[in-house]
Amino acid sequence: MILLKNNYELKNNKREEMIIEHLPLVHKISKGIKLNSNMSLTKEDLYSVGVIGLMEAVDKYDEDKNVVFAAFASLRIKGAMIDEIRKQSNLSRGKVKKLNEYNNAVDDLRNKILREPEDKEVAKFLGIDLEELFKIKDSAQNIANYYLEQNSAIDEDNESCLKDLLIDKNIKSPEDELLKNENSKLLIKALDKLNERERIILNLIYTEELSLKEIAYIMEVSISRISQIHGKALKKLEQYLR
Repeated sequence: MILLKNNYELKNNKREEMIIEHLPLVHKISKGIKLNSNMSLTKEDLYSVGVIGLMEAVDKYDEDKNVVFAAFASLRIKGAMIDEIRKQSNLSRGKVKKLNEYNNAVDDLRNKILREPEDKEVAKFLGIDLEELFKIKDSAQNIANYYLEQNSAIDEDNESCLKDLLIDKNIKSPEDELLKNENSKLLIKALDKLNERERIILNLIYTEELSLKEIAYIMEVSISRISQIHGKALKKLEQYLR
């Protein structure tokens, strides 16, 4: 019993030491995330959530897998923070679903009538009145503005969000080669020319690091559709940045 007690205390002490040692990591990650001014969430709230993520990382860490703990913990900490931001942001599944229905309606009508559809035509297609349509468009714009703000944000360590991920030199792909030498201001202007759905998907892929499967689940479309929109958005960026 004494041996078991000693082992338990030793394990607890090691856990506390790891948590305390990596608290600066939580602070650094929270400092690098830009919050929407409309949110009630504060940096202190983000830090608290990050500490919980750190504690979970300590409990789930497996030394036998030869993964550096700081790298493992960073993913857990950032993931916890992003989950909390999602809860308080405009990106609820309901709003994204309505936005998705709106965008699909616009696409369908555009292909059918070979021009940009008017609001009344979209409303009729969706079976809603203009007031409801304007609410959806306002919500879509709010979501797009939030993610554009996130994309253009640069933290105190001069690390950018979407831009840095798009031009990450460690990722060798045609789009990265295309974007890596572009001026950041031009990229932000180019992002502003994308539609709401394209901006959201790029942000979810490159900033929040969600998989295509996760994004497809959130937006309630197929994985191939997300891939198609992603590719189309990158082609648009290529054209704008030429």
